[in-house]
Amino acid sequence: MNNRMPFAFSGLLASIVLITPLMAAEPAGHWVGVVETPGSDFPLELELGLDDEVWSADLIFPQEGNFRITADSVDVEGRELSVEAIDGAMTLSARFEGDRLQGKATNRGNVGDLRLARSGSPAATELLADRRASMKEMRDRPFEQVGTGPGMDRLDRERVDALVEKASSSFTTAMVILARGEVAGEWLRDGESRPIEAMSVTKAVLNLVFGRLYTLGRIESLDQPVHEYFDQWGEGQRSRITIRHLLTHTSGLDPAMPTTELYQSGDFVRFALEAPMQAPPGTEVSYNNNTPNLLAAIAEEAAGEPLDEFLAGDLFAKLGIEEFGWSRDPAGNPHGMAGLQIHARDLARLGQLALDRGRWNDEQLIDASWFRESFSRATGEAEPAGMLAESAPVIGLLWFLHVAQEDGEEHVVGASHAGFLGQYLVLDFTNRLVAVRMIESSPAYDPETDGFRSFPDKVRSLVDPLH
Repeated sequence: MNNRMPFAFSGLLASIVLITPLMAAEPAGHWVGVVETPGSDFPLELELGLDDEVWSADLIFPQEGNFRITADSVDVEGRELSVEAIDGAMTLSARFEGDRLQGKATNRGNVGDLRLARSGSPAATELLADRRASMKEMRDRPFEQVGTGPGMDRLDRERVDALVEKASSSFTTAMVILARGEVAGEWLRDGESRPIEAMSVTKAVLNLVFGRLYTLGRIESLDQPVHEYFDQWGEGQRSRITIRHLLTHTSGLDPAMPTTELYQSGDFVRFALEAPMQAPPGTEVSYNNNTPNLLAAIAEEAAGEPLDEFLAGDLFAKLGIEEFGWSRDPAGNPHGMAGLQIHARDLARLGQLALDRGRWNDEQLIDASWFRESFSRATGEAEPAGMLAESAPVIGLLWFLHVAQEDGEEHVVGASHAGFLGQYLVLDFTNRLVAVRMIESSPAYDPETDGFRSFPDKVRSLVDPLH
């Protein structure tokens, strides 16, 4: 379920060059540091090489498992450095000052301050010490309750306190709990709510988008062949893939995990359409990052307008969701596997809409039948594969279902979705709870502690049986 989204992606081979070795022998080497953006900052390393008077550069993202990009072009003029990657979507423009390299970094129009130092130098030691102090300061910022409501009376206070303590120690940015449609509590780091990247939880929201389009008659049937939207799938096994297969992770397509090559492609839809088949449609359940990107493209065509504009004027407007973002790839396709930036409280509203089977303020925004499909086991006889093979969770329509056995029968008692870093949207049908946990990408993030994998279980234990 993880979708890694570093500052930039690509792997186009490259190297252009432009000066003599004598002018630029000093810049070659390994540089370490940070890119500081208005919302946060992240570590970056740069390897500059000079071979036969040709410059090359690799950009390395330590926080993303040392994800590496080879630059398309590198230009060194005296003490000025210019680097381009991903067909110009990412750029570095900086100046060498001794063992320091400072300037600007851009990614698809987003600008950050670049601060690097030569690895092993006193300047690097100082820079990294400053970063450690900065990260400690970030982790020490208070995680505080900023709102409460009558929903809290339905919860066990000691269990809530334990959940909050764990949320705080795991560097949670925002957490919201609703009980029976009423606010129980909202907690924020620094007391400020802002849109946060939902990562793979975007897939659960994509389910609601399709539910709304289905209710409006823009999507006629889940069993509609996908080749009706993409002509190139008109033959072979792909001609048998339906929208339902895309929604249930049973298309048989390569899952695009990890996502490195997907981001390098620059065109998520084309990448999915050309992905190899790993199994016949409907025969295996394999969590997939390719198919939601096709679903996002189908949804946009069905809506007849850009996906974010459709949501802003329709479903989100009806729920009072005003501030959000939806990412696009360089080719202009809306992301589906991830890409929604949203306030935690607004993600909780979307969860409440799902919990209430599409009803909001006495209006049936999404037909209840959609949720009977969404929250029913949809895997059939398909065998779990890929990342699902060991745990074999029950899949609905893009949701993961929580089931319990009673008198030998299976009952769906909840649903959820999780995303990279530790984003969660949890629905507890039995206790009528909605819970959201979100965390911002940050250099202070610790993957060993901050994923908060126990969050769904702790949510399901919040209600005292006496309530």
